This record gives sequence, structure tokens and C-alpha cells, in this order.
Amino acid sequence: MADRSSGYYVRLVEDELKAVNDGLKAANRRTDKEAKRLARMEAAQSKARLARSREPSRRSTPAEDPVDRLRSRLTGAAAQGGTVAIGDLDTGESGLGPRHWLVTLDRRAGADGAPLLSALVVDARGGPVVFFRDVLGAAGLAVPRTEEALPAIWRRELERAHAAHARPPRPLPPRLVPRAPVPEDGIGR
Repeated sequence: MADRSSGYYVRLVEDELKAVNDGLKAANRRTDKEAKRLARMEAAQSKARLARSREPSRRSTPAEDPVDRLRSRLTGAAAQGGTVAIGDLDTGESGLGPRHWLVTLDRRAGADGAPLLSALVVDARGGPVVFFRDVLGAAGLAVPRTEEALPAIWRRELERAHAAHARPPRPLPPRLVPRAPVPEDGIGR
């Protein structure tokens, strides 16, 4: 071994350096390929996000009347003979709660003798919502003075809603509560 020249060792080191250099070049090529692949993926994802942002969303389309949406949901439940829990109502992002929308819904429908759809909305125990009295008053109906009368009126309105929206519709049971008297000054709701 001692007889080997220094040139031999230089060539040996050069060969090792060349092998290391070749390995580094191959690793760089793989890294470049991976970087280009990631850049293509990011560009495709960005393009897809941009395309989705340009699609008309539910919020960017002309707004559906919340009362119509609520009416549709409740008539669907009535057609199936069911109810809707107050916590399951979608009252939109208006900041107005279910009380506002249910009162508005039945105020619009109450004058023509239609069943009160808000009777289909139940509280956590399956009974009438706490503001059912307000719904009756807004619909132009007499509001019962006793707590005992309220559940019977609510059940009848529930029956009326189910009958009106059944397939085929059934005859409406009579309403248990009369129209509210019009004030003497002639100004009604």
C-alpha cells in the first residue's frame, strides 16, 4: 500500500467526489420535479377556488323570501302529518328569530281562514311554542284568556294544518277561536 502513488489517492477521492456530486444532481432533479408538481397542484387548487367563488351561491342569488321558505318547510311537514321542532327552523341570517317569522307568516295567512302553520312548530316537549298567543293575535284571532284553552286551540290548528295539506286534502275542522273583534275606532290589524 505504501507503494501507491499520491495520484492514486487523488483519483480515488475524485471518484468519490464525482459519485457524491452525481447523487446530489439526481436529488436536485427529484426535488425540482417535486417542486414543479406541487406548483401545478397549487395552481389547480387556486383555479378551482376561483371558479367556485365565481359560481352563484345561495347567498348571492336573489334572496328567497324567508316567509315563503318557512311556509314551504311547514307545508311539507303538514303534508307528512308531522311537526317541526323550533330548534330545527332555519330563520336565515337576518338576526330575527323564529317568533318574528312565524308571526309574520300567520299574519299574512290568518285573514283568509287558512290554518295557522305556526301550529306545526313545537317546543322541546312537543307542545305549542311559548309565543303561540302572539301568533293568534297577529293572525287577527281572539286570544284565549286561560292557559287551559290555549293547548286545545293549538291542537285544533295543528289538525287543520294537517288536513289542509294532506294528499289529498281533507275537510278542515272548524276553528275553535273566533276572529278578534275590530276596535270601535275601526282600525284593525
